[in-house]
Formats: sequence, C-alpha cells, structure tokens
Amino acid sequence: MMVVGPVFQIVLRLEYTILYYITVECDPSALTLAKGTITLNRYYGGDNLLYSCDDVYTKTTDPVCTESGNWSHDPDCETIEVARNSYLALQSQRDGLIGVVVVLVLAVVTLGSIILYLKRSSLPCRDTPSDKQEVYEEPVSTRPSNSANPPINTYEQLTISPSSAYEQLELNTTVPLYENRQEMTSPAI
Repeated sequence: MMVVGPVFQIVLRLEYTILYYITVECDPSALTLAKGTITLNRYYGGDNLLYSCDDVYTKTTDPVCTESGNWSHDPDCETIEVARNSYLALQSQRDGLIGVVVVLVLAVVTLGSIILYLKRSSLPCRDTPSDKQEVYEEPVSTRPSNSANPPINTYEQLTISPSSAYEQLELNTTVPLYENRQEMTSPAI
C-alpha cells in the first residue's frame, strides 16, 4: 500500500532529516452503490475501492481515495450485456425448439391419418360380415338336352366363404335338391 500525503520535514541540528507522513482516510459510507456491496470499511489515500456487484451486473471503474480525503467518483455497476444477449439467445432457441416439436407432431398426426385412411379403404365392405358363408345352388343336367325325355335337373350346392379379404369358392359335394325344374316349389329333402 502506497501512502500519499503531504510531507513535513524537520531538520535537526545534527543533520538528520525526519519525514512524517500524514495519512488521509476516505469514508466509504459517503458513496452510493445501488446494485452492489462495498467490501471494506477503511480506505486511505491512493486506495482503490473494493466492491462487488449483484448478479447480472459488473463493475465499471474502481473509485480511488484522493489526497484530499474524497473519492474520485461513485462506484457503479452496469448490466452485463452478454447475460442479456444470452438470455435472448436461449429464448429464441427455446422458441425454435417448440416450433420443431409442433412441426414433428403435425407430421406424425398427418402421416397417421393417411395410413389409417389407406388401411380402412383397403378393407372389404362391411355390408356383409366376413365370417358369413353363403350357399348358392346351380342346376346341373344329368341327361343330354337332345334326348326325347326332358332332362332331370339336379342342383349342386356351392359354398362361398371369404378368406383373408378375398372371396374364395369352395365346391362341396353334389347334393340333389330337386328332381325336376317343375317341382321347384316343393323341395324333396
């Protein structure tokens, strides 16, 4: 620590010079610091003020205790620009991330809707149940049509059953249901 102040010389007859230094004190309570804290309570001429600033603030220049016992200027804390800019950068990154998430959700919903539509449109009609088997009868002639007697018609039973969204015909054994076409009103079962 350097002591600065007026120097008085006393010259003795023996040619000895004695130097006396008068130290100057500065009062830190005379300073105003809104956004920080002063560290020490006692300062002397030539000392820099030790102080710290609150969060998001930084020190500007350090006041100096002058030889007259006053401070060169009041301490000041200014806002850190990097913190403000980084906050804005983080906010814009967060907004960008939210935008990306929204776009991805919309894409998934749209793709899911398209897949569901295509799946439903490829299913068979729901008018007839898929497990129902339908039976059809078809006439089969046992005599040639050029003979003198009319042909005796018998009928075969055809069963149609769906199998994995495609209809498949299965031919069952021949079952004579009617003996003649004229007797169709009264089946002979």
